[in-house]
Amino acid sequence: MVTASQTKFATGFWRIINTGMTGSNQILLQTRDLAIGYAKQRRGPLFEALELSLRKGSLTCLMGPNGSGKSTLIKTLTGLIPPLSGQIAYGGDASLLKYPRMRAKTFSVVLTGNPTMGILRVREVVAIGRHPHTKWTGIFSKKDMERVDWALEAVHAEQLADRWIHTLSDGERQRVMVARALAQDTPIIFLDEPTAYLDLPHKIELMLILRKLARDCGLTLLISTHELEMAMQHADQLWLLTESGKCECGLPEDLLLDGKLESAFTREHLSFDRSRGVFHSHTEFHSFAIIAGDNVAVKWTRNALEKLGIGVSDTSQALFHIEAEVTDMERFCYRWTIKNNESGDTFSADDIQTLLYWIRSSSNLTLHGNGSELPRDSNSV
Repeated sequence: MVTASQTKFATGFWRIINTGMTGSNQILLQTRDLAIGYAKQRRGPLFEALELSLRKGSLTCLMGPNGSGKSTLIKTLTGLIPPLSGQIAYGGDASLLKYPRMRAKTFSVVLTGNPTMGILRVREVVAIGRHPHTKWTGIFSKKDMERVDWALEAVHAEQLADRWIHTLSDGERQRVMVARALAQDTPIIFLDEPTAYLDLPHKIELMLILRKLARDCGLTLLISTHELEMAMQHADQLWLLTESGKCECGLPEDLLLDGKLESAFTREHLSFDRSRGVFHSHTEFHSFAIIAGDNVAVKWTRNALEKLGIGVSDTSQALFHIEAEVTDMERFCYRWTIKNNESGDTFSADDIQTLLYWIRSSSNLTLHGNGSELPRDSNSV
């Protein structure tokens, strides 16, 4: 039975998002000595002694290798599976997970995959999020529908309101699921890999929407993801699950600089570039080049050369010297000038493909990748 004090807590907790009470330091979720896993499995807990917290208005990304326990952690925090031991407290109340209606007013969940919604229109799907706030009749009030309209507008899906849910693309459907969580009007939202199955533009759009909701509306978001670049760009905090059974927490930038991010995904064939924040496969370089000029052109020239097996260095032993310049910024036109320091030959090209063709044809190096035909007119300088 829900006590009067617990009902008062749930009501006040639900209003946090609207009143803006306290500040960004307010802890909405905290765990104590938490152990997670599945009781029937003999291997024991996936993680033990977890001390985690989520603060109001923060966007936290949960990362880790496949099978590390990201979904298990989210399901445990939301009461879908019981903890093996320890405590989960929302707003200081460790008993909240026992009461479904209180849970529904405290947090909402967007899980991976496309749930079966039957024959419903988008507005009806989003309105499902309002059920915790309706009376026993289940009839939606004017306020309920205003919240539904706001949720659709917040994720830029108002134009989808009258569409059948089964006719939507994966990206559109995912935005609708986020809108349903927003309509539920909770201060915390858990999202399990919300960008899975989305193409790059939709991934970026969804993350921007979530970032804006955290900043402008004071929502607290926990997002599990494999998108390292997006996590580095948008996350206030990172929870990093490691294969050794630890959860490293902190600023994404700190976890990158101290090597914890790198070690969590260590594989024999991978290395981590801390300056660029990306993993790449180990490549044996057959030669080296010096590249100077426009920063954007230099970055992508380096990317192409490394795939070919040519590293970038400032050493005097570099076989090639390349200058990259912008010739027409409005039309995004570039020009590359290259010199083979061994033979003294020089060449100019208007695109990277032509540049690579000349490198292949003018050297005796054994390079990676397939040969290519000369795609455009090119000139020796």
